[in-house]
Amino acid sequence: MLDLEVTCGMDSGIVKSVLESMNALIYISDLETYEILFVSPKMRAAFGGRDLTGQICWQVLQSNMTQPCDFCPCPRLRQNPFAPIIWEEMNTANGCYYQNTDSTIQWDNGKIVHIQHSVDITDLKTAQSGMQLQIKQHEFLTAVSMDFASTGNFEDKIHNTLELTARFLGVERASILKHSVSARQLNFTYEWSIHSVNRSGTVIHWADFDPGNDVYPLLSSGVPIQINSVYDLPEQSQKRWRGFATASLAAVPIILKDHFWGVFIIDNILTPHPWNENEIRLVQTLCSVIATSIERHEIETEIIERDIQLEKAIKLAEESTKAKSEFLSRMSHELRTPMNAIIGMTYIARNTEDPDKIKTSLSRIDGASKQLLAIINDILDMSKMESGQFQITNKNFDLEKTLSGIVEAAAVKANEKKQTLSMHIDKNVLKSYYGDEFRLSQVLMNLLDNAVKFTLEKGSVQLDVAMIGMENNKANLLFTVTDNGIGIPPEQQKKLFVAFEQGNGGISRKYGGTGLGLSICKQIVQMMEGQIWVKSVENQGSQFAFNIKMAVQDGAFGEITPSLREGAPLSSSLTKDQNSNDKRVNNLTENADFDFSQFLPFIDVKTGLSRIRNNKKLYATMIKSFKKNDFFDEISQAVQDKDAEKAQYSAHTLKGVAGNLSLTKIYEIILPIEAGMKHGELPAGGLDELKSAVQTTREYIDRLLTALESEAGS
Repeated sequence: MLDLEVTCGMDSGIVKSVLESMNALIYISDLETYEILFVSPKMRAAFGGRDLTGQICWQVLQSNMTQPCDFCPCPRLRQNPFAPIIWEEMNTANGCYYQNTDSTIQWDNGKIVHIQHSVDITDLKTAQSGMQLQIKQHEFLTAVSMDFASTGNFEDKIHNTLELTARFLGVERASILKHSVSARQLNFTYEWSIHSVNRSGTVIHWADFDPGNDVYPLLSSGVPIQINSVYDLPEQSQKRWRGFATASLAAVPIILKDHFWGVFIIDNILTPHPWNENEIRLVQTLCSVIATSIERHEIETEIIERDIQLEKAIKLAEESTKAKSEFLSRMSHELRTPMNAIIGMTYIARNTEDPDKIKTSLSRIDGASKQLLAIINDILDMSKMESGQFQITNKNFDLEKTLSGIVEAAAVKANEKKQTLSMHIDKNVLKSYYGDEFRLSQVLMNLLDNAVKFTLEKGSVQLDVAMIGMENNKANLLFTVTDNGIGIPPEQQKKLFVAFEQGNGGISRKYGGTGLGLSICKQIVQMMEGQIWVKSVENQGSQFAFNIKMAVQDGAFGEITPSLREGAPLSSSLTKDQNSNDKRVNNLTENADFDFSQFLPFIDVKTGLSRIRNNKKLYATMIKSFKKNDFFDEISQAVQDKDAEKAQYSAHTLKGVAGNLSLTKIYEIILPIEAGMKHGELPAGGLDELKSAVQTTREYIDRLLTALESEAGS
């Protein structure tokens, strides 16, 4: 800038020549009126080559100004003409940044005027801005990396990173979606949003990005996808993306060990957003940090899980060793008891000539021998199971005959204790099956013997048999043994089906037993495609139940005889629902003209009937049986008890029943519940929705049965 003392004595023409030759933006204006008196060539070029002299500076050098600029230096120069002012501005007229030096100079007629010398610093400002942005991004990535490197919950770190990213970029939401290889879809796994909208659990299919464009090859190879505005997409795509509550998005792949793991999505819910290169590059770098953290987390999780499993295995081995030691101790007692009886009674029989004593001794030897044989059989069965040599042998058999023999055998001991032993067989149970009759008898005899053993005198024991489903010509049979005996405490119920253990060590001393029976029963039932479980209340009784699947013999749809053979030495009675109203209902359901669907809107009767060869009588019996069962209560109780295995099994059983009977509403609801239970999760509101569906379906069944009874009585 020219020095004021030098220029004061110079001719204005010479001054203009000097100013015009300078490589800078220079203009001179009146201090009072703001009229432009001189503009250098470079200044004219910067403002479109126009001649600005004679015009008001703030009207032509700035944009949309209606009065002198707030930052104008002229007022300050008027007060102190000899104090230059140096400052920076962004010119609103051309968008450039300038460093200005304002001072005064003597002009024509010796008038003191304002002169501004400006240097374009736009490139410098841009470079500084870029450098500041890089510093901020570096600080952001450093903070995220340090957070992931610290101790703490991994999911909390992910959610914290999502929030930091969204706030740093000024977007409304950030999400991480995991890739499902088999389904070719992305699942919302983690999400943070400034709004209440949350899409956790939602699925995006590849076609949702843009119909006709397969973006999978791009994302899986690490190429990001961006949609600045969904409103620029075809109408169908707009509708689909608005369904995901988004107006614009950028999707950046997360690559883990050269494997496409998932996608990091930043998006705006309400407004479009023109994504720039800096934003995409930042998220790409962030995805590398996240990929490393995920890999480390998975390794740590695997190590922790392995340690947990190892600890469990050590504990299980220790418990197994202890249990086997206790078992051997118990077995020595169990084996000695019948052996002592056999030896003692044999000695008496040899040394007496009294026929009655000999007969009594032989009888006791026979009983002790059978007891010893049963113990040996249990040990052999367990040995076969542990060596993988235990087998199921299927053949055709008469279920009625089998059940009658089992109850007759159990009734002998029940009579000795003056107990009531009864059996109830639902009408939907068929007469003949193809399965392992011997192993089924083994399980039932064990459960009935235990029920009689652990029930006091004059107590009651009941065996219930029902068919809870039919699929691919295989019946799913449910057997339940209920007693009002001593019951089992909750902490001991968990040990009942474990080999070499008994719920209570004192049990063997008081009642006898090897502790193998229920473990053998469990493995037999599992080999017959079923499960076994127990419900018990101490001092009130127990209920052991199991289901198995067996093929139905062709032509085996006959009913089981209503009662056992006359004259059998039993305290039991075989009971069935035989009331006259049921007979009228069953007769009516055989009428092919009866319209089930009028009363069962939640049940696809046509499909259900087709699965049992259109046997309407059997179908009516099966839906009545469903109405009586407490499937929902079992699921609810198992969830409450945190018994995941039983909860999943009960849900699976209800799904099978609903599928066989085509209970459409229940089947629709139970599917995600069962799937969730496999992973130890229960969908929100799932049980309430299921409970409502079961109650509603039962109400429709009641309406049907009422209508049937009305028709039958008319």
